[in-house]
Amino acid sequence: MPSAGYEGRSRDDPARLPGRGSPAGDPFSFDARGVWGIASTIPFTYIVYVEFTELGRAIERQPEQVRGILGGLRVLLVASWGFYPIAYIGPSLVADPALGEVIRQVGYSLADIVAKPVFGLVILAIATIKSRLDAEAEATAGSDLTSEPVARRAAA
Repeated sequence: MPSAGYEGRSRDDPARLPGRGSPAGDPFSFDARGVWGIASTIPFTYIVYVEFTELGRAIERQPEQVRGILGGLRVLLVASWGFYPIAYIGPSLVADPALGEVIRQVGYSLADIVAKPVFGLVILAIATIKSRLDAEAEATAGSDLTSEPVARRAAA
């Protein structure tokens, strides 16, 4: 039996769910959205900061051919991940709840497109370049060691 106040509503009606899925209650309330947005943005910002600084340290240890790509990857990381909080706040900026939900979902979708497939393609490009460089280094090292016995090469 449905809870009191939910009779006659369809299963897909978001108003049917207590609090509409938000721990703070009405998801279209700026106060609730602001509190939960700030609470979730604090650790989110720290995670993005750590990833940004660690990528910066990794750039220093990489071959010259991938340093520029990694620098762009850092910017892509902050830009794409920074869009999620903006999309979260989107519904608070419009009066129409349906339009607010559309804004949030479109924002999340755009961020997902950049943050996942594009990020993956950039990483693939880096891996391809580094694999080519490793293969060239092995070929060069292998040609220098062709007269050396196999056991000595394996020990090195």
